[in-house]
Amino acid sequence: MPLPLEIIVNAADILILAFIIYKILVFLKGNRAMQLAKGVVLLIIIYYLSGWLDLEVVHLLLSKSWSVFLLMLIIVFQPELRGLLERLGGKGASLSSPKVAHKERQIIEIVKTLSAAADSKTGVLIVLEGKTGLKNYINTGIAVDAAVSSELLGNIFFKNAPLHDGAVILCGNRIAAAACIVPLTDDAGLDPSYGTRHRAAIGISEVSDGLSLVVSEETGLISAAINGNFMEHLSVEEVETLLRDFYSDNRRKKKKGKRRSK
Repeated sequence: MPLPLEIIVNAADILILAFIIYKILVFLKGNRAMQLAKGVVLLIIIYYLSGWLDLEVVHLLLSKSWSVFLLMLIIVFQPELRGLLERLGGKGASLSSPKVAHKERQIIEIVKTLSAAADSKTGVLIVLEGKTGLKNYINTGIAVDAAVSSELLGNIFFKNAPLHDGAVILCGNRIAAAACIVPLTDDAGLDPSYGTRHRAAIGISEVSDGLSLVVSEETGLISAAINGNFMEHLSVEEVETLLRDFYSDNRRKKKKGKRRSK
């Protein structure tokens, strides 16, 4: 086999293996199977160490147990394994996106929340996690870990409610945390009339690929920020379109929003 072709084949072999390992690790992250995976790795280490140290009983016991462990994995984690194979096969747009049914329901719940907040002039800041993890910011708030619903979001942002200050961060189809502290933009050219919520919405969009949604407490106007671009005076229909684009991974196709004064 010619040398250049051999190099290409070897490189492809390594890349394919790296891709499979990466997909497995991403899938296991935050999944209940992660703890089991750590246990399996530990058993493998013990297996090889026992052989190297001539611990015959331990080595023999582990060598005879692998088939049992494998069968247990298949039975207990059948749903997770099926999901992993589907993702390796390309089904599902993103690990951070909800399934289609959940996604549609979530869009409806978020739009209902923003519409009600706009009518009552209730301040709202919702951040939807993209592919960039927001764990550092989630840890600054109060853990919620609940399904997305307009009723719950409305209670969180209700005026004078304990958690109404700060951002609510959504991960997938769950409300991860409330009252989260996110970075403020340092854009000196921003209209000085914008308050902390708007500056936080832009700030978090500058350091992540998430989508921020804001309702002004003073005007009731709905705004959004993504990739550092700020869009304001949005209608409910425009918000719904923005959410569908975000969840369908068309974020990069969004045109830059125009900044306007309140």
